[in-house]
Amino acid sequence: VHERAVILIELAQVLCYHDYTEQTECSALDSTHEALRLLDMVPKTPHNEEQLQDDKAQALLWLYICTIENKMHESIKQEQRTKNSQAQGQRNAQVLEGIETNDLGYEDKSQDDKFLYLGITFNLSADSAQSKCLDDAYDLWKQLLSKGQVPAVRSVEQTMTSLHIMAALYRMMGKPLQAIESYFLISELSSVLADALGMTNALCQIAKLFFQLECPGYAETILREAEACWQSVDRSKDSSLLTNQMLAVLQSRLCLANCKVEEGLRLLLETLQNPALQRPSKLWYLLRASTLQLMALYLGLPPSTLPLALRQKLYAQGWKTPETALSDAHKLYRSILSNFLLISSEKSAKDVLDHLFVDHGDNLVQKWQVLADMFVCSEMFVSLLGKIETVSEAKAFCLEALKISMKLQSLRWCARFLVLKNELEFQRGELELCHSDLEQVLFLLESGAVFEMKEGKGDVKIKPKKGRSKGKKTEGLCSEPSEEEQPFLREVSLEFVDTVSTQKGNSLTDSPVLKPKLKKHPSFLTHPDGCCCSLCSDVVLLSICLRWLVASAEVELALGRKGEGLQLLEVCLKRCAAVTSYTSHMVASMFQSNCRKAVDQNVSTVGLLDDLVARIYVSLAKRTMSTSQPQKKLWKLLETSLAMLSSKRPQLLGFEYQKASLLLTKAIATISVLSFSHKGCVASIFSSAWPWEYPSSLCETKENMPMTAEKRQLKVVQKTKPERIQETKPFPVVLSTDPPALADSTTQAAPLATRLPVEPCTPAQKSFATARTSRSTAAKPTLSTKAPFKIFEESSSRLKTELSKAPKVSRRMKSRLKVVFSDDSDPEGLPETTQEMKLPAAKELAASTCRPGRKAVSSRTQSGVSLVKTERCSTIRSDDGPSAVTAKPWRGRPSSRRTAKREKPQEEKKMLNEPEEKGKEGLKIVEERLEAGCEVLRGLSEEEAAEGDRRRLVPELNGTEDDQEVLRRDASADLQETFQASEKRNPTDPFDLHLLSSSLEVAADSFSMDSVYESLQDAFCSISHNPPGAVYSHLCQLMALCIGSRDPVATAYLVSESVAVTLRHQIMSTIHKRLDKMKKASVASASRHLETLSLQEGHTDPLLQCLSELQNLFAFSCSSPAKLETEDFKEQLRQIPAGITVCVLTLVSIEPGAVGDILLLTRLEKDAVPVTLQIQTMHSKVPLSMVLSKFEAILKEQKEISNLTEKEDWWLGRTALDKRMKALIESLERHVLGCWRGALLPDCEGQGLAQGASSLQKALRKCGCEVDLALLKVMLTGSHLLTPEDVQCLAQGLSPAQPERVQNLLQEAVDKAAPHTHQASSGHLVLVLDKHLQKLPWENIPCLKSQTVTRLPSLRFLLSYLLTKKYREESVLNQGINVGSTFYVLNPQGNLSGTEKMFKDWFQSEPGWTGVVGEAPATDQVPSALEERDLYIYAGHGAGARFMDSISKVDCRAVALLFGCSSAALAVQGNLEGTGIILKFILAGCPLALGNLWDVTDRDIDRYMTALLKNWLKAGSGAPLLQYVLQSRQAPKLRYMIGAAPVAYGLPVSLQ
Repeated sequence: VHERAVILIELAQVLCYHDYTEQTECSALDSTHEALRLLDMVPKTPHNEEQLQDDKAQALLWLYICTIENKMHESIKQEQRTKNSQAQGQRNAQVLEGIETNDLGYEDKSQDDKFLYLGITFNLSADSAQSKCLDDAYDLWKQLLSKGQVPAVRSVEQTMTSLHIMAALYRMMGKPLQAIESYFLISELSSVLADALGMTNALCQIAKLFFQLECPGYAETILREAEACWQSVDRSKDSSLLTNQMLAVLQSRLCLANCKVEEGLRLLLETLQNPALQRPSKLWYLLRASTLQLMALYLGLPPSTLPLALRQKLYAQGWKTPETALSDAHKLYRSILSNFLLISSEKSAKDVLDHLFVDHGDNLVQKWQVLADMFVCSEMFVSLLGKIETVSEAKAFCLEALKISMKLQSLRWCARFLVLKNELEFQRGELELCHSDLEQVLFLLESGAVFEMKEGKGDVKIKPKKGRSKGKKTEGLCSEPSEEEQPFLREVSLEFVDTVSTQKGNSLTDSPVLKPKLKKHPSFLTHPDGCCCSLCSDVVLLSICLRWLVASAEVELALGRKGEGLQLLEVCLKRCAAVTSYTSHMVASMFQSNCRKAVDQNVSTVGLLDDLVARIYVSLAKRTMSTSQPQKKLWKLLETSLAMLSSKRPQLLGFEYQKASLLLTKAIATISVLSFSHKGCVASIFSSAWPWEYPSSLCETKENMPMTAEKRQLKVVQKTKPERIQETKPFPVVLSTDPPALADSTTQAAPLATRLPVEPCTPAQKSFATARTSRSTAAKPTLSTKAPFKIFEESSSRLKTELSKAPKVSRRMKSRLKVVFSDDSDPEGLPETTQEMKLPAAKELAASTCRPGRKAVSSRTQSGVSLVKTERCSTIRSDDGPSAVTAKPWRGRPSSRRTAKREKPQEEKKMLNEPEEKGKEGLKIVEERLEAGCEVLRGLSEEEAAEGDRRRLVPELNGTEDDQEVLRRDASADLQETFQASEKRNPTDPFDLHLLSSSLEVAADSFSMDSVYESLQDAFCSISHNPPGAVYSHLCQLMALCIGSRDPVATAYLVSESVAVTLRHQIMSTIHKRLDKMKKASVASASRHLETLSLQEGHTDPLLQCLSELQNLFAFSCSSPAKLETEDFKEQLRQIPAGITVCVLTLVSIEPGAVGDILLLTRLEKDAVPVTLQIQTMHSKVPLSMVLSKFEAILKEQKEISNLTEKEDWWLGRTALDKRMKALIESLERHVLGCWRGALLPDCEGQGLAQGASSLQKALRKCGCEVDLALLKVMLTGSHLLTPEDVQCLAQGLSPAQPERVQNLLQEAVDKAAPHTHQASSGHLVLVLDKHLQKLPWENIPCLKSQTVTRLPSLRFLLSYLLTKKYREESVLNQGINVGSTFYVLNPQGNLSGTEKMFKDWFQSEPGWTGVVGEAPATDQVPSALEERDLYIYAGHGAGARFMDSISKVDCRAVALLFGCSSAALAVQGNLEGTGIILKFILAGCPLALGNLWDVTDRDIDRYMTALLKNWLKAGSGAPLLQYVLQSRQAPKLRYMIGAAPVAYGLPVSLQ
């Protein structure tokens, strides 16, 4: 019986990995269950006791392995069936709903997996039951080895291997303490066997686990013991070298933990330079990956801990950022796991069959080791990518690791990656997906669901059958679903529908009431101290619960539930201390029981939750800013948190980010106090650092304007507010794209306003993956009771709630059927008798940009702050005035200035003329400044407005997704919603400076700008080596605002650093991958590989040298607190080509996360001092925030008008929008830039301008007005554009004391320079725009209409093109475009018949042109064309992103002309940078990419395309593309809605 049981165990090992269904009906699980049953029947005797224990443990171990493998294979099969069903569903959806014509959301949709949660078929109770057999096996082996002698088992080697498998399984399941105890058993067995090498390896694994638990003290003790064992190891064995290198890596990790950076770095470099590390075996791969993870920790150290000299030694090994090191480590794990069919691979089916998992030898151990190590590496990698805000890539890797953990049913890792995914969705502003992820974690931890456990058969008989073995299992390959598993119709769930209607109203028109979804509360919060349940006794699960609490608190705060959020944070902070104490006790007890040593108090430190505690402190500090009395609590919290971070070890990635956030919070609190001396105007604190400020006389004129009737009416409305609302301050202007404010009992509510009644309509249902739905639906203010959810008929009459009779079908009724209506159906000219229709107003907010009482006070007369310490920043002179800095934006936190509703107030801001027959007038609530701005932007004269008798209002089409014409636009509203995500913030701003300044009970004399700048500079220096985008960008902007003109180079450097931060991370990763690929291709043997790890100077390969210089160009600098690193920036300025002017425009907000009105404009030129202008647009007639709001309203109305079915209304609506767009573009120049519009013009040739500026400087100096020569030269560059009012504004801003005299001097200089500047400059303008400003059509402002303009993400991208020209002689930038080398993609979706008809014959007749027409190109056609051709033309929907999934791997040569909808638009999510396909072209090295900023109609953009291509291609050799881009803007009928949409990224190109 005993022997039969042993044979069955061996049979189970074979059946586990092979398919023998034709030979036997017995499965691997059946075999193990039968073996266990037989072993229980064997009588125990002293002779067979130890052997029987070992065999039982072996059977239990393989029962667990077979269970995991079986479930894993089933999951792989189910995943394949799901993919097949999903693919079929997508094809059906395309047929029913049409093709998505916009690529803005393509990347997000490609990651969306609606069936993701189907893999969660387990929970904690099921996991505990499943792992019981593994725990029983451990108990048996522990009892067996407790005697301290060699056990009498069948095979000691087999027992040793099984122990290694058990330890690896515990690690893979996320149970580090059990894994440590298993390795202690291995060390004991190795000790009795006198196996010093085996004992050393076991101790190394124990130390590695202690490091993962952040217990360096215990790891140090274990490593000392391992070093002692190593002394007796036989060094002649090949395996001893691996152990020696492993010890060196762990010692280096220990040095890092003990702050011995230099010694640890020496050990790390010795390991990296050892040729053995390149051996092609799994064990060496694992060691190399561990070394790279340690490399990432060293590279993540701040400059204060890792000096530049030591950092350069790491750079020489080929890795310059932590993410590149972790990426390579993760790639090594994926290369091994691809053979296990657990991840998707590019290998063919044949390759998979040839490299399947081999089920014998060390592979049985290494499989689980690789999985465990991969989970650890993935957690580090995803966390780091999230911190540096490359969220899309982080989500992709997180989803991959999450799916693997689901297949393995590794509950702890599954829950951890769900929490990580929640954090990434939170960064993107997708709160609904955050809730879904957190609910799944609760399901895993607390669900009472019972999952079936397959039990073994009672009497299993192995019945051999004739036939052959089917070979090894190939479950990962495609398999067809069985008939019963095909999708089928199911009943609609009535979970959220009342069975008995409780609505009052007409049952014929009202839909059933939706039950509110019950909020789930975690039960573990109610568990008492000392609870021994499976959740509270597991240190890893406790850590996950705490992270779940923090994530939930942040979501609650984002939804405006401040009370609940702060309560959760405080509870979590208290529990962190208790969990840390419990974890320390558990680790100490386990360590003492195994090592039989007393635990030193200094050793027992456990830092597993240190990063979480720091995160809680940051959230609490931010939220404390908005409480009624934050003073004492805030400063105490900041002091405690900063002290805690300073006392911790430096190796944790992310500590410096938390420190920077706290320092910024401290700086903002200080600034709020200092603002008292400036009457609450925070922006005026910085005015002394700038030579020009907006004239105070103009500010006072604006503020003292007589109250309009609309404002008086608003005042009356505000008097009726409840008492709680009366205490709130008026809300400033914010974008209409911001999410509705979510008010609760603890938040300030927006003032109520009366508005015109609107026609009720059915709310549009949105897709599951869009978090905006939840944010909008949850955004109901608490000022009124929540009305039941009603669904109205489309025919519901306006302003009536009773059921009307059957209405007569209107000729202009909105149709649900798709109407093939294109703008080509209209004649070339509109009838002159056709009058313009009156459009509904843009939905804007009725709020002022300036806070009450806010005035532009000159800081020259109010300088109650001290100077910035010059020794802290070498860029500031000691004789300058005060300066200040403010804090960083916190992602996802909206301002408390938001109003309670944002979607409807558009009708309150514009003049709506209802038809006179209705006899009803709507109340107009328009505040003073907003009314002035509306008059400017309306773009319609009073005479035109008077002609509205026979015009109709455009029907309000809320959320409809039915296209009414063939447009290259996003039918699912992705464009507008994605743009709106850029301003998504929370309703309660944690940095409400007015609230804070009124509650901080500290005199202003106790604070100084010295402390503010010191905090900001410390924050900047701590993260500059590897910065997160939002924090770093805001820091740079505020420091530039502080320094001002006192150091022009430093200010320009900071402004240039503030843009494209995340994009720099992405291009650094891309360059590293290309370098690594080139090095591997150039290595002929493994022995020569080491020699190519560091790039040698003077390498003969020009491409390799080009990539090396690109890597140095985009690398982040390591700034020191002593001074800013501006030397490299000065060198970059010298490299700017002659004739090119770079203008960097960025919006600065004092309050984090808000859209500000302070415009910083930095002008960079070769051999010229950089000039930075501060333009406070909040004082202008049209602030920039209002312009952005108007722009969003125009795009939204365009979407609504596109659904009209009447041709006349459609054309009238779009014509009116074209006029509004024209007015908006003109307002950018006239009101936003104002007197500084000439700053965007390239420099004029000749010395006359410089001489005039020099003479003017001398004259002004005599008047006591000191102005930099470079600023005066910029001022005179636009002399021909300056009106007398502009000159007056300049004079008053430069010299408030003597404006008349200065005005006369300026006017004289302007008149003299105007004839020289009036001629168009031959120079080229490169615009660098931040994430807010990039959406505006700056190229079309009047002063730039005849000027060639391109965009680039940053100055560094301009210099990267120069490197391309230097090292690639064959580049298009050098040789020009060969017209005969053109590839085109025309109408790939097959639904733009007009476009295809217009261009098909033309394109096919051009010599040398190839392409595809009317069908999608092959997978590799477009990437190959981009690499080999000179010109790529795309005429279809979007930008063709679905045809270029591999563009990140492309070395793009071709110039790209993308005529699709929003092909050059950037989608902004949360507080992240904008992303879009156009940036991927730039990252790939595309010389120039032309695309559209917004949605365009097919016929009008075809007119533009025809004019551009015909005129340009006919011009002959040397014809510049950009010149014809300018001319072709006149070709469309709508010269602004269509003609202004195309913009270019890159540098000028010409024909050969």
